[in-house]
Parts: sequence; structure tokens; C-alpha cells
Amino acid sequence: MNFVQFIDKRQSDWNTLEKLTQKANTKTQLNETEIEKLANLYRAATADYAYALANFPNERITLYLARLISEAHGVIYQIPRLSWFKIKRFFLYSGPQLFRIYKIYLWISALIFVVFSILGFWACEFHKSYEKKILGTDYVLMTENNIRNKKPFNVYADKYKFLPFAEIMFNNITVLLKGFMLGLTACLGTLYLLITNAIMVGCFFHIFYRHDIITDFWLTIMVHGTIELTMIVFGCGIGFMLGWKVLFPGHYTRRDVFRIYGFDAIKMAIICAFWLIIAAFLEAFVTGLFAEGLPQYRLFSGMIVLFSALILYLYFGRLGRKDIKPTWFA
Repeated sequence: MNFVQFIDKRQSDWNTLEKLTQKANTKTQLNETEIEKLANLYRAATADYAYALANFPNERITLYLARLISEAHGVIYQIPRLSWFKIKRFFLYSGPQLFRIYKIYLWISALIFVVFSILGFWACEFHKSYEKKILGTDYVLMTENNIRNKKPFNVYADKYKFLPFAEIMFNNITVLLKGFMLGLTACLGTLYLLITNAIMVGCFFHIFYRHDIITDFWLTIMVHGTIELTMIVFGCGIGFMLGWKVLFPGHYTRRDVFRIYGFDAIKMAIICAFWLIIAAFLEAFVTGLFAEGLPQYRLFSGMIVLFSALILYLYFGRLGRKDIKPTWFA
């Protein structure tokens, strides 16, 4: 194929590739068909450049092709640019889908949490000092003193709300990050963290059970606990998923496991962190209202608990059920 024939045969594809590259460099988004076409034309142009370099090294067309594939390469392999559309799509579609894709690990985490919460509760029934061993003597005595003073949840009634909010948010997100990152210890670290937190919840629950104020416990603590405990369980479920995939990579290399499942774990953790911020806000600014023991708030607090559970179900169970393949912020 001579020089003229080469240009006549390939010119239209080069023009199309150039137009798609220019369009991708603007704020206009390419659809799936255009993206696939861009990738195919890029590969063809790369072959054309190699042919031109070998047969027409001194022609301007060779320089043109070098520039064209360089620009197309930058478009195809660029780091995806964030936009409000992509962020919204991530939080409303592909993000919730990930929790359903890996739901088996979340259910395992939830089952372990429930079982050891019950064991922690019953351990307190048979060993009276168990609460103090797990939660600390000072904390148990303080809680019991608040109960005797008719202010069982006084620990949440802080006049300076912003500092507790920041501390609660930091602590919750720290536990979340530990939960999924400890999955790299063959899931053992995640399992230990989940079990210890579950036992602590069971012991905490038992304190209020002993003093026959379990209804107040549910209507106060679960204002923020519904979201907070769910996200901690999810965080450990993410750790189980990551640890299991590393242990049993299947036909993937472990490098590919980190690239694929590691990104999925990070995306799921981002969503959990978002919900933990909401839980921290509720704990710092809303739970404190009910901590003062005002009975007129009970109906309102019960509605918040039920509403939180409903929102979690709709978000993680129903949202984003369209057939969208999860990608990074897309």
C-alpha cells in the first residue's frame, strides 16, 4: 500500500478519532457506543502510526498520527474527573449496588454481631462483674449513678455539641476503617474487632435491662445506634470480603484482587463513612434531647428510629437497582 492509498483508506477513521478526542476533552460526556468506538479507533491508529513510521518516516502524516494517538491516549487513560453528576450517580446507583453484590459478607458480619451481642448479654446474667470487665468499672458506676438520678442517658446531654460531634465522628470512622483494613489479616483482625464490639453492645444493653428501662434504651440509644451499629457491621463485612478475596483470589492474581476488590472496598467504606457522619450528628445533637428524660419526646424518638431503619433498607436494599456496572465514581 503506497502513501496515497494509505491516507485514502484510513483518513476517515483518523478524523472520527480526532472528533471523539476533542469531544471527550470538553465537558460533553461520551456515551457507551462512543467510548467503545474511541477505544477501537485508538488501537487502529496506533497500528497506523507504526506502519507510517516504518514506511513514511519523513512525512507529515507520521507526526500527525503521533500527536493523534498521544491525545487519544490521554483521554482513554486519564484519571476520571469528578463532577456532581458522577458523585450523585455513585451515591445513588453504583454505590448501593456494591452492598448487594457483596451482601453475603454483610450477612455473615451481621450474624456474628448478633450472636456475640447475645452471648455478651447472657455472660452478664451469669457473671455480675462481667459488665465492669468489658465496659470498665468507672463507666458502669457512672451509668448506674445516672439511672438512680433518673437521668440514665445523661452522658449524651452535653451543652457543647460540636466537640462531641467531631469526636464521635472520628471514633466511628476509625472503627470503620479498622474493620475493613484488618480484613487483610486473613479476616482475623476484623473478626476480633467485630466480636469485641458486639460483646460490648450486649453488656451495655444488659445494664439497662437490669434496671428495667429497656424501652427507654431503644427509644434513646437507637436514635443514632440504628445507623451507627449497621455501618460498623457493614465495615466489618467489607473487611471479610477483602480478606476472603485475598486468601482465595481464584483466577485473579493478588495484584488484580487489590485493584478490583480493594477499590470496591474503598467505595463501600466511603458510603459507610457518610452514614456514620449522619449517626454522629444524631448522637451529638438529637439523642441528647431525649437523654433529659422528657416523656413527650418518646413518640418522636420512636419515629426517628423507625424512619432510620426504613431509610437504610431503601438505600441499601432498593436504591440503584438499574443494571449499572460499578466503576470508580460512575
